[in-house]
Amino acid sequence: MKRGFVYKTGPAQTSFEFVIRNNAPGGGGNDWAIDDIVVASCLPIMTYSPSLLPTVCDSNSLRIYDTVRSNYENYTYYKWQRSTDGGANWTDITGNLGPATPSWNGSAWEYIAHYDIPPANTQAADSGDLYRMIVATTSGNLSSPSCQATDVVSIVTLDIIDCGVLLNVDFINFNGKLVNDHSNLSWSTTTENEPVHFDVERSTDGINFYRIGSVNGYNDSRSPVNYYSFIDPEAVTGKVWYRIVMVNKNASTKQTRTIQLSKTQNQFGLVSLINPFNNKVEFDITTPANGQIDVSLIDMVGNVVREKSFSVYTGVNGLSLENTGALPSGVYILQIKNKETIISRKVVKKN
Repeated sequence: MKRGFVYKTGPAQTSFEFVIRNNAPGGGGNDWAIDDIVVASCLPIMTYSPSLLPTVCDSNSLRIYDTVRSNYENYTYYKWQRSTDGGANWTDITGNLGPATPSWNGSAWEYIAHYDIPPANTQAADSGDLYRMIVATTSGNLSSPSCQATDVVSIVTLDIIDCGVLLNVDFINFNGKLVNDHSNLSWSTTTENEPVHFDVERSTDGINFYRIGSVNGYNDSRSPVNYYSFIDPEAVTGKVWYRIVMVNKNASTKQTRTIQLSKTQNQFGLVSLINPFNNKVEFDITTPANGQIDVSLIDMVGNVVREKSFSVYTGVNGLSLENTGALPSGVYILQIKNKETIISRKVVKKN
């Protein structure tokens, strides 16, 4: 008979005692033997998306995801790596991130992490580059080959294609809020000097998206800013994710960042943060009411190196602190203030 169990060690535990007891009564005929005792790490299962061979247009950004599932909610620290030589060598492209907050899916603890591949790494010469995520139970363990874990079989391979001329129109912002359990989405663009339309996409897991509607562009080259809105006809019952995909007449595309809306989002808070950063710090905040927030980027000496005030609206707001490309690489503090509430997060500047 084969028997097994899982056991979670403590953070500083280096050994444990394994005891087997025979609970049968004494006397003759009570002989038994044990063979093939194996002790092994319960490694997490890592699933990449949108696919292991994602396709992206030349010089467009691409967001890749990794869903991490494990027996315990302990592999919560992670970092992303890139290989340009077929996997022979790997380079860290983020600092140590986490801890993530896993949730129970009915059979395992899981969380989803993502990385935005910048346009600088989606040139034609970057096709074939490999991406993976490393996980560990502590931030320090990410640096130890004996304590880190990754999926050595499933690795993301970048496929870059020529999609023609890039769109000249840019997104300025993308926001969303719940009104009577329906998502009210709004976004704006720069001057539209070519015909475009916008596909509104929805997801229930943050990975797989489907189109729920389309909005035609104004094609108004005289207006410096164009404003759009869309109401999701399907009511929100849990968490949902949205993004807007802009398409021109040549089928070239450009998409917004993804925002998440939930019926439980009723407090001021930081929803997501792209870390590390380079030319700008991008983040999403949720707020229960319209108002103004003040954002500061502070170096480790305490000097405010960038600051800006934003008008925010009920729901999720996608914001960015611009002109950070000239800052020295290193660690900074992103401080977001809404009245008496202050949120501080450590961010890393990489050149």
